[in-house]
Amino acid sequence: MRSAIHKIETSNQKYDRVAMLTLRRHEKDFFLRKDLKYQNEFNSSIAAFADELAKQKNAELITLLGNYQTEFNQVVEIEKEIGLTDKDGKKGLLFAKLHEVRLAIDAIQKQVYEITSEKIAYARIWLVSIFVIQFMIALILAITYSNALTTVIKEIRTTMTQLAAGTFPPALTVKSQEEIGQTKIAINHFLERIQIATSFAEKLGSGELKATYDARFGSDVLAKALVNMQLKLSEAEAIQSKINWTNEGTARFNELLKDNTEDLGQLGDRILKTLVTHIQANQAALYVINDEEQCFERISTYAYGKKRFEGMKMNLSDGLIAQCAKERETIFLKEIPKDYVKITSGLGEATPRNILIVPLKHRNEISGVIEIASFQFFKEEQIAFVEKMAETIAAFISNQQSSLKTKKLLTESKAKAEHLSMQEEELRQSTEELQATQEEMNRQRAELEAEIKDLKRKLNVNSDNAVAKLDVFDHRN
Repeated sequence: MRSAIHKIETSNQKYDRVAMLTLRRHEKDFFLRKDLKYQNEFNSSIAAFADELAKQKNAELITLLGNYQTEFNQVVEIEKEIGLTDKDGKKGLLFAKLHEVRLAIDAIQKQVYEITSEKIAYARIWLVSIFVIQFMIALILAITYSNALTTVIKEIRTTMTQLAAGTFPPALTVKSQEEIGQTKIAINHFLERIQIATSFAEKLGSGELKATYDARFGSDVLAKALVNMQLKLSEAEAIQSKINWTNEGTARFNELLKDNTEDLGQLGDRILKTLVTHIQANQAALYVINDEEQCFERISTYAYGKKRFEGMKMNLSDGLIAQCAKERETIFLKEIPKDYVKITSGLGEATPRNILIVPLKHRNEISGVIEIASFQFFKEEQIAFVEKMAETIAAFISNQQSSLKTKKLLTESKAKAEHLSMQEEELRQSTEELQATQEEMNRQRAELEAEIKDLKRKLNVNSDNAVAKLDVFDHRN
């Protein structure tokens, strides 16, 4: 649940922070007060929050919000099963059984007290009779016997008084097998039963759910009630253990994938190692779909021996890997085909007992497949965990592939921009050279026009001088 909250709070998506704080407040109010109204308020608030996100078409946050709600409601159901108050759930059952134990102890105490009182009354009558009959002939003997009997009665009374006060007295000393002796034996047996029941209940209270009840008293009503309570607590602990195991594995993967910028092949090795170690498998391989070559490419392996199969490519329509991706469902093989795969160690190699093939599916898109082999049969919670982690891995691969595509497009765009910039610079230089040529031509043209004007002026001057000379010559003639 913490990881689901963290994914929402660290998301780059925009969302209503006040609504998120309201959800967190309802969550904390529930765990502080154990009141189901806070669960209802939580679900109402999260529904409103989800409607708002739906209007924004924010599918990613809606998915994360749904995970958060699911995990919170699962925790609430576990809390309800354990008991929100001392009268509910397994806690209420435990207290009810303890109340029954107290009532049984009180009843037994009352019965023992009545038996003891009856025995005491009988002993007194016996004592008086003996005293009357033998008073004259055995006064000393009667007094001695009376004192001994009174001592026994006081011893029994003291024992019962201590037990009634809630403390365990020491066992009574049995010196004879007559009625008083039999009474002491019965009281000692009762004390032993109560001590064993109390010790067993204390062990359960301290978490020793594998403790065994003394077989001598296994048929007691109290023993049956306590053993039944032990079974219920063991079932609750098993469920909580599975939840803790799943949360621990999820936390490991979140930490592994958080802000990771490694190459997908190197990261794949770490993913497979973490996954195989957590579910106690033996071998694994990670396949991703190569869109360019239209094939499955094995990018990472675990325990395949010198990674000799890494980089292997497979057709998108052949084999169990392709079948898993096509059906978009997990394939669990319990009967392994001969020579399908071998698990190798220093002592040799052997065929695994079962194989798990899980598609990497994110937003209904398949990005690859994980194949895991093991000598031990996979449990339901292990398969569910692998499927959950496959979704997380698929989301990571999808994001990384999108990032790589974006980087590639940015690189291409940058290269095109640089090429256009170079062409623009060349065009600018050509324009400047053309402008310089045009200016030079204009300058040469201006100089030529000036020379022509000067020549025309000189020609006009020469013409005028020639005309003047002709006029002078004509005048002289």
